[in-house]
Amino acid sequence: MDGYFDLFCQRVISCDGAIRSVRAANGLGRILGSSYRAGLAHMRNDEEELHSLRSVLRAALREDFEPVNGRLRYSLSVYERLARATVPLKGGGNPGDKLYLLVAFEPGADIGSIITGKIFPEIERAGIKEEKAGA
Repeated sequence: MDGYFDLFCQRVISCDGAIRSVRAANGLGRILGSSYRAGLAHMRNDEEELHSLRSVLRAALREDFEPVNGRLRYSLSVYERLARATVPLKGGGNPGDKLYLLVAFEPGADIGSIITGKIFPEIERAGIKEEKAGA
């Protein structure tokens, strides 16, 4: 699958000009692919891996609430200079089998509309299915 996730991230970032970066990571925080908008400074690899690990761990903790709240569609953190969303792509009993999409946005972007109207359809086109509870 070398390059598959890089290409997928490139397709996602091209969905909307408010998307700054896109990374695909497994449940252990390992980055499987990424794409960045031209002209933006990148994090160092170790910073990127640490950020990915923290993001997927927070998402995994939120999964504890799924029996009550339903399946997590995405989580969002809004900062002064940007916003970050974590989108679970695929579940699995083993953390290495889980997949997450980590997306950074410009501040003030209509993030909910971008995710539901542009990113979710791209996930569907790519054939990356979200596993439903009990599946």
